[in-house]
Amino acid sequence: MLGARFNDRVTGRLDAFAPHARIIHIDIDLPSINKIVKVDVLLIGEVTDVLGDINQHLNMQKPIFKSESRNAWWIQINRWKVCNSLAYIW
Repeated sequence: MLGARFNDRVTGRLDAFAPHARIIHIDIDLPSINKIVKVDVLLIGEVTDVLGDINQHLNMQKPIFKSESRNAWWIQINRWKVCNSLAYIW
């Protein structure tokens, strides 16, 4: 969660909010974390600083996926593009 509170305007019904998700919450205000929604990972700090640190760390890592492992995904994306799946019909 970035830049928003976990309240009913964000989550809707709490019992149905992201039941299978792992939640990472970045916030500068420690008391806000785990207050309404239990998170799996909490990171304390300014969002821009925390994300900058995460990006810097990730840029130093070796890629975890080989490009070949995503070929099927790219093939599917191209199929969607061909059929113009994002078009909205009035």
